[in-house]
Amino acid sequence: MSEEKTVKVGKGDKVGTPYMTVPNQRTVVTDKNLKAPFLQVNYEDIRQAARDLTLNGLKLYLYMCENKDKFTYGFSTKDWSENYGVRASSITDAWKQLVDKGYLTLQDGCKSKFVFHSSPIKPKTAEELMEELKRNSQERYFPQLGRKASYQEILTSFGGDESKTAAVWEMGEDIKEENE
Repeated sequence: MSEEKTVKVGKGDKVGTPYMTVPNQRTVVTDKNLKAPFLQVNYEDIRQAARDLTLNGLKLYLYMCENKDKFTYGFSTKDWSENYGVRASSITDAWKQLVDKGYLTLQDGCKSKFVFHSSPIKPKTAEELMEELKRNSQERYFPQLGRKASYQEILTSFGGDESKTAAVWEMGEDIKEENE
């Protein structure tokens, strides 16, 4: 049998909305300090990370979630270890875990430039990799430009924006081979 309760929140004058309880259930009132800076991440992403990662992996994930979307920064092992109470030597395992699970991916084939994803990116299949290789080595003719261009050229001109590049790529025309 459940009963309906109303609870005062925080310092006293806010009244919470009614909620249902069951026997032996704990009641929790959330009292957040929402003054900047604060963490804002999709709760499903955090739940997935909690299932995927070890404690230090999750601490690294949360550290990276502290930054605004699309923000570029130099990662500091010292800052992470001091703020999250972990040994700096544990970064190797935590970092590898985020890479292996798809939360960190290399950007533009660079060995030291990563993109952090709040939800994991699944690895590309062999077919997807072959299609990408074919697309990157192929050129198309673009009447609007009056010239040929490769997918990589267009991608570079759009600053790495895959969605814009794909849209423009579709506007191009396949180039017929001379012997066809």
